[in-house]
Amino acid sequence: MIKIFRRIRFDLMEKNKTGKYIKYAVGEIVLLVIGILIALQVNNWNENRKNLIQEKFILERLSVDLNSDLDLLSYQIDKASLFLKQYKFCTEVLLDERQTTRETFIENLSSILTILYFNQNRTTFDNIVTSGQMEYLQNQKLADSIIKYYTEGSNIGWDSGLIEYTRNIFAPYMLKFDHNPQVPETSYRAQASKEFTEIDYTKSSVKPKSIDDYKNDVFILNMLRNKIYLMEGQLMEYENLKNIIKQLVEQISNELNKS
Repeated sequence: MIKIFRRIRFDLMEKNKTGKYIKYAVGEIVLLVIGILIALQVNNWNENRKNLIQEKFILERLSVDLNSDLDLLSYQIDKASLFLKQYKFCTEVLLDERQTTRETFIENLSSILTILYFNQNRTTFDNIVTSGQMEYLQNQKLADSIIKYYTEGSNIGWDSGLIEYTRNIFAPYMLKFDHNPQVPETSYRAQASKEFTEIDYTKSSVKPKSIDDYKNDVFILNMLRNKIYLMEGQLMEYENLKNIIKQLVEQISNELNKS
């Protein structure tokens, strides 16, 4: 009887030990799972932090490029506005609406073969596209606006028209019609650099055209009219593009202020 009691007691003790072992094992598993979850959460937090840092860097660089585009557009608008004023002056002379000297007329006409065009600063955008970093931009609306600007803003039809007409029509005709004067200090080229070689074309045996020669050539008047039309369209597109860039810069600034 005593032996039976001892056996029962021993079995109960063994069962209690097994229960404790099971509880201990379950506790260890729970702690392990909690540790893994915490580690994953910390890892996710670190990844999100890295992504936010990279996103901030990209947006800051894009903002720099866009402001560079704004500066270039402002410069081009100022220069185009000046050229337009000069070309309109020349048309008034050709139409006998204004009297002037040949020197002043040629000075105002001297930039006629100059081509103004907008060239985007695409450094950051091209880098993030080729490296697949567009995914760092979490604001999809902002990402779409950025892609749209760099896709559509690089194709300005008025620029293409000016380049085509100036290089293929205006330049060949003007270079045959008269000397291509270099006007010191006042011309666009002279302002851009002081290192251009000055050639005294007046020493040529071919005499420069007079104002009357210009008046009697209808192509010159049509050329000016066409140039004025194209540049007015160009200016309108530049102003519109400036507004788009300003809005995009503001979007980027708002996104940066969130972080």
